[in-house]
Amino acid sequence: QKPGQPGSASVTMTPTERIEMRLLAIFPRMPGVVPAIYRPKAGGEVATYAQIEKRQVSSGNGARVESADIRVPIPDVPDPVIDDTIEISGLIWTYRPEPLSTSQRGGGIPGEPFWLLSCRRDLRPTLAGGGR
Repeated sequence: QKPGQPGSASVTMTPTERIEMRLLAIFPRMPGVVPAIYRPKAGGEVATYAQIEKRQVSSGNGARVESADIRVPIPDVPDPVIDDTIEISGLIWTYRPEPLSTSQRGGGIPGEPFWLLSCRRDLRPTLAGGGR
């Protein structure tokens, strides 16, 4: 093995780093995880995987909004910024935390290498009759 590669004598990983590496390796095969495209406000798009959690629809003043927490790998999305978007199964979600809400690393689980992003999408009707 070459120096600097995992398993070589010059690379030592902590137990937490080993767990993070394993979680990132199995994430694409976990139930509910699908391919996604993350589009930062500044910079190029990133192909990644995402898992939608806590999906709900709310309405008020004639507007309908769907919100969800979306789990994405931190190595793919190192610094999420409000109004970044993520496309999942053809639907565009916008990173827009609720007031007093923040992104959480791993949903609050120490050592989990994922962001849990509060996202939403507008459900305005389209000419075809569905939401967009």
